[in-house]
Amino acid sequence: MILDKFLLLSDAQNLSAGTVSIASESYIDTGAPGVGSTIDDYAGCWYRATVTTAISGATTTGTVIFALQSASTSDFAAAVTAVASGSLAQSATVAGYTFQARIPTGLERYVRALITCTTTISAGVVDQFICKDVDVNSLLIA
Repeated sequence: MILDKFLLLSDAQNLSAGTVSIASESYIDTGAPGVGSTIDDYAGCWYRATVTTAISGATTTGTVIFALQSASTSDFAAAVTAVASGSLAQSATVAGYTFQARIPTGLERYVRALITCTTTISAGVVDQFICKDVDVNSLLIA
């Protein structure tokens, strides 16, 4: 798999901020000068989040949701969730866990990832990005 720096949302992002929702380190502006594309150019590509250090929180019974959002403004005040993992048991988000989902058409100009936990996040590291292809074997095994 080839990673494009432009499509990298989080690179070894540390989640120990002590909050319940953590936005990706960066976002994609599909309307930026020189980009020359629209977000629908990424439809059919994949959003991928990989946990490299287990996510933990204030309690062990928390749940975690990985989501890809889009918005018409860069402050994401009216963000719309395009794809999401659903509620995952915090104990399932161990090192090596990967969530991946196809990106639908119709996203707005700005795109980011958001991790939400039902308890305060105290530890965890994650990589999040958009890529053209994924490991098909991982889809078949699940």
